[in-house]
This record gives sequence, C-alpha cells and structure tokens, in this order.
Amino acid sequence: MKLKITILLAMISILTIGLMTGCGNHEEPGSSTDTDIVDKDNNDNDDSDKDKNDNDKDDSDNTAGDDKYKKLTNVEILDTMETLPLYPTKDLFSLYNMPGTITDEFEKDDLGVWEIISKIKTDVVEYENGITYKEHSLTLEFDLNEKETDGYYREYVYDKSASTSSSSSTITYDENGIGFDNDDLELKAKVENFPIFLQTLNLSPETLETLPVKEVENEGPNYSLSYYLDEENTTNLKAAYPTIEITGPLVLEISKTEKGLERFTISNEDGIKELISFSMEFVPAP
Repeated sequence: MKLKITILLAMISILTIGLMTGCGNHEEPGSSTDTDIVDKDNNDNDDSDKDKNDNDKDDSDNTAGDDKYKKLTNVEILDTMETLPLYPTKDLFSLYNMPGTITDEFEKDDLGVWEIISKIKTDVVEYENGITYKEHSLTLEFDLNEKETDGYYREYVYDKSASTSSSSSTITYDENGIGFDNDDLELKAKVENFPIFLQTLNLSPETLETLPVKEVENEGPNYSLSYYLDEENTTNLKAAYPTIEITGPLVLEISKTEKGLERFTISNEDGIKELISFSMEFVPAP
C-alpha cells in the first residue's frame, strides 16, 4: 500500500513539473521575445535613417532652388542674354550664319529658325480708366535649313474697355526687303517700311556701361535691367519710328523670362509703356 502511494505521488510531481514548464514557454498575445525586440530596434533605426535621408533630400532640393534663382549682378544678367551681342544687325540675312542654341526640342539635323517679332503702339489716347491704341506687329522667321524667310503682319485695336479687334496678313522678305501684296497702298507702304528693332539700337557692352540704370530685377526667376536711353540711340529711334510720339526721356528695358524668352522694350518714362517691343528667339523648324 505504501508503495502505491509513493508511485502515485511521483507521477503527480512529474505531471506538475511538465505543466509548469509548458506555462513558462507559452507567449501571451502581444508579448515580445528578445529577438522581436532586436528586430523592432532595427526597424526603428531604418525609419530614422529614412527620415534623415528625406530631410537631406529636402535640403538638397531647396539648395538647388536657391542656385537656380540666385541673385545676379547686372553684368551676370547681361551675360545670360544670348541675343544681346546681335544688336545692331543691319543685314538680317546674316542671321542665316548665326546659329542659336540647339536643345532637346530640335529634331536631328534641324539647324533651327530665328523668329523675330517687332511691335509698336500708335494712335494712343489716354483716358481716366484706360487707353485706346493700335498695336502693329511684324513677325519674320529666318529658316537656317532652307535659307528662306517669311512672316506675317498683324494689327490690333485696343479700346478703353479692353476689348480688341485684329487682322493678319502674310508677308515675304527678300533682298528687296519686306514684300506685302495689298491693294491698300497706304497700308502696303506702312508694312513694307516697318522698322526692325534689331537693326536700330547699339546695345554693345561698351554702350550699356555708359547708360544710367533706372531699375533692376535680379533675383529670378525673371531678370530685367532698365536704362535711361542715351542721346545717340534716342535719335536713331526717332528716325526709325516716325509714326511714334516720343516725348521726354526714354527707358530701355532688357528682360529674360524663366523660360528663356528675351525681350527689349522702349517706354516713355512718365507716359506710355512699351511703345516699342521686340523679341528674338531661336526655335525648331516647323
């Protein structure tokens, strides 16, 4: 009898030890082993590195933006102007031998086209709440591939309520100058004698250095310099543009947009803005 009791107690002890061992190895839901804790720490470190890399990228982007639109000196602004050295160009056919910058927009073997646009304002009448005027626009396209030039003439009428009307006519350009086939002899003469800004002004670095600076926009993305025009260039403008009323000091503005378009405008200092405007761009052939 004692032997049976002893065997029974031994079996109970073995069973109790087994149950206790099983409970010790059992993991409660949501609990973490040492390995899990190490993995979590590594993940936290990865997230921290990722945040650091993201911050570094943001700082890099900001720095790139600062470099792109950095503040330029007057000389640096002028150095960005691709077309500035072309003023004046008396013989426009020489543009065939003056290639511009070829970009990714150009097809293979495309030599490009110089597109020049001249605009003038006439018949200007000022009102209390606006002005009425005519804008005459002449576009010439010098194709370096075909060594041919054509273009068109447009006339806009703006009234004080800001409404407009316009008309457009095709023109030609050859050794004899602008050709305009039109029965209106007055209009024909006006178009065929249209002044080209590129042929008129001397904008050499030596000349610009002597001009008083009126205003500067030098922090980008658009850059511009405004000068008071000198006597020689003013005289040349009056001779070339007899239909424009030029009074008082004239202001020349040289500007370049974020997209690279270069514009030149002439305004009366205290009067009509952009009496004359001119742009020149090197573009792919159509």
